[in-house]
Amino acid sequence: MARSTRFELPITQIHLDFHTSELVSDVGADFDADAFADTFARAHVGMVTVFGKCHHGWSYYPTKVGAVHPSLKFDLMGRQIAALHKRGIRAPVYLSVGLDERSWRLDPGLEAVGPGGRIRDALRPGWHLLCMNAPEYIEYVAAQAEEVLENYPADGLFYDILMHPKPSCQCARCIARMVREGVDPEDPASAAAFSHRVIREAHQRLVRMFRGKPKGLSCFFNSCFTLAARDLVPYDTHVDVESLPTGGWGYGHFPLMGRFGRTFGKPFVGMTARFHKSWGDLGGLKPQAALEQECFHALMLGGLCNIGDHLPPRGRLDPPVYERIGRVFREVKAREPWCHGATPVAPIAVVAAPDPSGRTSIVPMAAAGAVRMLAEAHLLFDVIDAQADFAPYEALVLPDDVRLDPALAARVKAYLARGGKVLATACSGMAPDEDRFALAAWPVSYVGPARHTQPYFIVGKDLSCGIPDMPHALYRPGPEVKAKAGAAVLARLGDPYFSRTWRTFSGHTEAALSRRTNRPAIVQKGRVAYAQAPLFTAYAETAYPVYRQVVANLLDRLLGRRLLEVTAPTTARVTMLRQGRRTVIHLMNYVAERRAEGMDIIEDRQPLHDVRVAVAIGKKPRRVYLAPEETDLKFTFKGGRVEVVVPVVDGHRMIVVE
Repeated sequence: MARSTRFELPITQIHLDFHTSELVSDVGADFDADAFADTFARAHVGMVTVFGKCHHGWSYYPTKVGAVHPSLKFDLMGRQIAALHKRGIRAPVYLSVGLDERSWRLDPGLEAVGPGGRIRDALRPGWHLLCMNAPEYIEYVAAQAEEVLENYPADGLFYDILMHPKPSCQCARCIARMVREGVDPEDPASAAAFSHRVIREAHQRLVRMFRGKPKGLSCFFNSCFTLAARDLVPYDTHVDVESLPTGGWGYGHFPLMGRFGRTFGKPFVGMTARFHKSWGDLGGLKPQAALEQECFHALMLGGLCNIGDHLPPRGRLDPPVYERIGRVFREVKAREPWCHGATPVAPIAVVAAPDPSGRTSIVPMAAAGAVRMLAEAHLLFDVIDAQADFAPYEALVLPDDVRLDPALAARVKAYLARGGKVLATACSGMAPDEDRFALAAWPVSYVGPARHTQPYFIVGKDLSCGIPDMPHALYRPGPEVKAKAGAAVLARLGDPYFSRTWRTFSGHTEAALSRRTNRPAIVQKGRVAYAQAPLFTAYAETAYPVYRQVVANLLDRLLGRRLLEVTAPTTARVTMLRQGRRTVIHLMNYVAERRAEGMDIIEDRQPLHDVRVAVAIGKKPRRVYLAPEETDLKFTFKGGRVEVVVPVVDGHRMIVVE
């Protein structure tokens, strides 16, 4: 197969690392191109990202720009591409950018410097992060990229590790440029903006390789996809969300960033890995149930599946790894007819704001809490940033500290005027750096800071569904507010006897409730509902189910009856996509368990039985069935809603209404 002239990413992909030290003396000694490519073909793999240059700085093809790994005796990358293409498998090329040990050894001045000084202890094994504000180094990478695309039928480029220390690199080169351009290096926001500009300049230089090349090539810049990088997405042909749950990302990362990544109108890929721990764990193999969950989750969000691996130095893939991957990818391929071209249905959007200091948190705690809450409550939602188009959504959730500058306030005001609804908590809706709410539509006015370190709240009958009738702790306090005239107070605050200090304490934790007050805790007026406590951050910290129920009740009040109703435990995950005249409902139930310090493991499936699903469809469907096996389900249709009972959900199920 020659290089493709049409850009279309396959649903099953492998990202193949090969970070190999010059101390390894037998690179590629066991490599067999046909055996290599046949392994992927048997495992139902449609694309393999092969390696051009690794983190050690070595190239794996005859290069005139860089340096070939000293023990490599043949064109390893070229043989891989040829063998994969022969089997119809797409083969883009990987180039390490931010990590290059050979370049660092040749010029130690290339190393990035964090606010605390050098990032890497010279006597500790590991990588040295390079500064992206080094034009000579970026030109070196650009020349490598040009060399690959000119000399090989590569199907694209994967640029890895384009990043700077936060808020910015403080090497002599960066400090000098900041001073020259009038940027204050001691101001975190200014330094972060400078750092972002440097990264954008690197994108602009490295994307130029694609001018005049076939339109079918892919291009992605890894380590740059964050909640504050909207202006970098146009340089990518697709969005690749790297998320290894056991490798430091955790099982809360992909549900947020995947829902964000799918909103850019580009192909979206969920990248996990086969390793038990993190990248390059060559002796660890993830349980099949975990690989299933991570791949099916990508399908549920409307994405494609990528599993990372690392070729052993001698060049022979581990057969058990691809036996396991093959079993998972066989199931993914079976589901492809109901996934291809499907678009997510999401009436709700969580607006995730990055840290205002400029430190770009990948998963802000408030947004993470919101995503967990809404997913556990089986609501349909996206994650967006403040620059996104609000029009497609019936309701916006502003978790805890989404401040409204004049431009954002004007957009939210216009959204409300068009009939949109808003659920805000704590400081969301306030003007930046001011103790006042930015819009008159907010049902409360600011009074002052919290009176107690842990107050209580008492829910009224209009919000009480599923909530025990007792005072509930607010483990994080919010600002004191006053309800505006005409607003409905749905919950009120309760005061403890006193705040817990070394002088005043009672019992093991906070003091008990002393009295119920009339001060508002939750208020609604018209299309805006507001809770004064930071419920989403508190949920991320405590997972108190009452907070989730409060939020679900508020959204149900704002939106009315749900588009999709599912009777299933909170461990189940539910999404809905549309594929032409089809509606495809995904149900998944895998439970991650904390079995190791700081690591959650999925090893087993937990089947669910007799799961009731009701969906508003408008017109009586011709057929309702389970995919991919196409087993028909009995259904009822009444009042524009289809109802079915799914006998068993064993891992992942798709219900197709057409």
